[in-house]
Amino acid sequence: MQTNKRRFLVFLLVVCFIALFIKWAEKGFASYGWEDVSQNERFKVEIYVVSEYRVYAKLYDNQTGKLIAESDIVDDGAMGGR
Repeated sequence: MQTNKRRFLVFLLVVCFIALFIKWAEKGFASYGWEDVSQNERFKVEIYVVSEYRVYAKLYDNQTGKLIAESDIVDDGAMGGR
């Protein structure tokens, strides 16, 4: 009985790890695309390319370099691609 519990817990941990890795990998393996700075130079947006038509963005405070927000992955056409 104890062995079955251990196997189940190990199986559950492996499944959770794989699920988290897949979620991270989509953005984690994205390549840097381009960046834009606001007119008043307060904010900077960095665009990352996940695949040919899918991107996501990170918004930074350009003065401190602090990450403010990160978008979900969207189709490039939705962001007015370059």
